[in-house]
Amino acid sequence: MRQRKNNLIVIFSCVLMIIVVFVIKHFGPEKEEKHITDLFPEWPITANAAEKQLAINRSGNLVYIYQDSEKKALAGALQKDGAAYIVGMENGLYKISSGSVKGYIEPMGIITGDEAITYVMKNCKKDAKITEKTCMVFDQENLSGQIVTLLSTMDHPEIIEIGNDSMKIITKDNIEGYISLSAAKPVARLVWADDGEPDLALYYDTHEDELATYESDDAYDHIIYGSPNMSEYPSYSVSGSTLVNWALQFVGNPYVWGGESLQDGIDCSGFVMKVYEHFGYSLPRNSAQQRTVGKLVCTGYEPDLLQPADIICYEGHVALYIGNGEIVHAANRHDGIIISRADYRSDIICVRRLLENSVSLQPDEKDLLYRVVQAEAGNQGQKGMQMVVDVIRNRMLQSNSSLASVLFSLGQFQCVSNGSYLSVNVPETTKLYVDQAWSSADITGGATYYMNPVLADPSNVNWFRTNLEYSGSYKDHEFYRKGE
Repeated sequence: MRQRKNNLIVIFSCVLMIIVVFVIKHFGPEKEEKHITDLFPEWPITANAAEKQLAINRSGNLVYIYQDSEKKALAGALQKDGAAYIVGMENGLYKISSGSVKGYIEPMGIITGDEAITYVMKNCKKDAKITEKTCMVFDQENLSGQIVTLLSTMDHPEIIEIGNDSMKIITKDNIEGYISLSAAKPVARLVWADDGEPDLALYYDTHEDELATYESDDAYDHIIYGSPNMSEYPSYSVSGSTLVNWALQFVGNPYVWGGESLQDGIDCSGFVMKVYEHFGYSLPRNSAQQRTVGKLVCTGYEPDLLQPADIICYEGHVALYIGNGEIVHAANRHDGIIISRADYRSDIICVRRLLENSVSLQPDEKDLLYRVVQAEAGNQGQKGMQMVVDVIRNRMLQSNSSLASVLFSLGQFQCVSNGSYLSVNVPETTKLYVDQAWSSADITGGATYYMNPVLADPSNVNWFRTNLEYSGSYKDHEFYRKGE
C-alpha cells in the first residue's frame, strides 16, 4: 500500500512538471531570440540574414534615407551598392537600419533577401570567419606542405580565392596561405550608409518635387546657403587662435546630420558655420558653398601655408584647422566632434581663409622671439613658453603691431627692460616649442598680459586684478585680458 502511494506521488509530480513546462513554453513571457547578426552586424551573410532581410542599393544612384515615413527630413544616404537591413514597412517605404543610420528608403532599385545575399557573395570582398579554435594555414592548395601560421576564431583573414576543398587567404600580417573550407565561413564586407552629411544641393537637383522636406523654398535656401553673407567680412574681430580655442570646448559633443546645436548635435558644415557665427561672421550652411568663402589659401594640402581657423574643405566635408597639422570637426555619428590629423583624408579640395589678421614673423624676428620667451619662461616648461607666446601674439593682433613694437613697448617685458634677453642661451627645445606655439591655438583664453604676483610690485598686482579680466594661471604666472 505504501509503495503504491509513493508511485502515485511520483506520477503526480511528473505530470505536474510536464504541465508547468507546457504552460511556461506556450504561455510564458516570450524570449527574445538573438541572431548572429545582432552580435556581429558587420557579418550579415548567415542563415539568419534572410530573416533580417538584407537589402542592397542596386539603383545605380545615391538613395536618400528619411528620418520618418512621411519624408519630412533626411537622416543620411545609402550609396551605390550600399547595404542595409529591412526591419519593417511603412507608408510604402522600407524601414531600414544601416550602420549607425536608421530611417526609411524608397523600395525602387533595392534588391532584398536571397537576391541580395547572392549578389554580395558574388561581388563583394569577403573575409573568412574562422570557426575552429585552431586553424592551420598551409602553403599548398591541397592543404599539405608547410604550416605558415595558425589562426583562431578571433582572426578574420581576407579571402583571395575559394576552391573546391580550400580557400586562399591573406592575414592582416600579409601572410598568404590555404585553409580548409570546413574551418571557416565566408562573410561579405558590406558598405553601410554614409555617416557624413549628404549633399543637399544634389538632393535638390534630383528631388525638386520634394521641397516639403524643407517646408518651403525659403527654408530650403536657408539650409543650403545659410543667411546672406556680409558684403565684407570683419577686417578684425578675433584671432584665428582665439576662434579655434573657443571651438575646442565642444570636442566630445554629438554629431547630428542637419543639426545646428553645438551642444546637442551638429554636422560638419553647421559646426564651422556656428563657430564663425559666434564671432560675427555669416557663412553658408552647406559644405560645398563654404568652399567659396574668404580667400583661397591653396588647393590640396600645403601645411606650411595654413593658419589657425582656416577652413579645410574635403569632398563633402569641412573642418577648422587648429595648428600643428590638426583639425577640429564634427566628424560623424560615431565619433561626434573630435580632433584629427588634417591629412586623415586624402581628398582635400582647397583651404579657405576668412581671418586676415594672423601675424607672421620674419627670420630675424624669430631669434628675438626665442630670446624673449627663453628669458621670460625658460624655466616654465613647454606649456609656460606657449602661454607667453600666446600673450605676445595676442598683443600683436589686438594692436595690429609688429613683434618689435610689442616687445619694446616701455615697461612691458622685464627681460627687455633690463636687457637680459640678449645674454640668454636659447636651446633647440625652446625654438621647437616656440615654433609649435606660434602655429597652434591660443591656450590663454585671449590673454594679452601676464605677471608674477610674487615678484611684481604690489601696486602693479592690484592694478592687474582691478582693471583686467583674469583668464588663468600657470605655475608662477597669472594671465589677464582686457574686460568687455
